[in-house]
Amino acid sequence: MKPILLIGGTVVGDRNYDPMVYEALHDLKRTLGSRYLHWSRQAETEPESEYWFTKMVELNREVQQVDENNLAAVEAKRVEIRRILSEMPANAPKVDL
Repeated sequence: MKPILLIGGTVVGDRNYDPMVYEALHDLKRTLGSRYLHWSRQAETEPESEYWFTKMVELNREVQQVDENNLAAVEAKRVEIRRILSEMPANAPKVDL
């Protein structure tokens, strides 16, 4: 089959890949990242604060490494972040540092 060229120039083989799927990944990243940042700011100790801040930075790096033209990779990371968010408690869990 001939590759499909979507508006914006994204070539995705024969799939109908909406670029908004990648934007949705970034929305999830921002939601999870904001929780990590909130927990970092609410931490009782500096090591706890650094731990949650580092989690946020690592999340940003992981999402930036996802190839926006690879629908399977984008979907896999979205599923991973949705799972983390669904299992996340309202308050930061204690971390052993």
